[in-house]
Amino acid sequence: MRLSSSSAPLSDYISALNFSCLISDTMANLEQWVNDRLHDILGLSDRYVSQFMIGTARKASSAQDFVTRLEQTGTIDIDQSVIAFAQDLYDRIPRKQVVEKPSREIERQAIEMEKKIGRTPYWRTATVMEKL
Repeated sequence: MRLSSSSAPLSDYISALNFSCLISDTMANLEQWVNDRLHDILGLSDRYVSQFMIGTARKASSAQDFVTRLEQTGTIDIDQSVIAFAQDLYDRIPRKQVVEKPSREIERQAIEMEKKIGRTPYWRTATVMEKL
């Protein structure tokens, strides 16, 4: 079997697979960490409880929001150890990083440059004229 000279799709697939394995390992380690911490704090360790905690932390917009969500369930008495755990867990959750596309970065830089010299960017002139 001979691969085509362009192996970019294959390398992209391998990179995605490696990233997927890395995330899977990270989540398994995170789940184990949550199990250990829950055992220390609450005296219990359960796979489904840790998955619930991770899922709730992932959906929360901040550590305080995560604590509020936990409090609303009515299943945990919130004390300083739970708040510290919630903050630590929220900080450990992998989050998507926003990456600016190269074309958008170039456009943003052009707009900044035009602002410095006090002109309207040429590609926005037509839309400004249409509004008049």
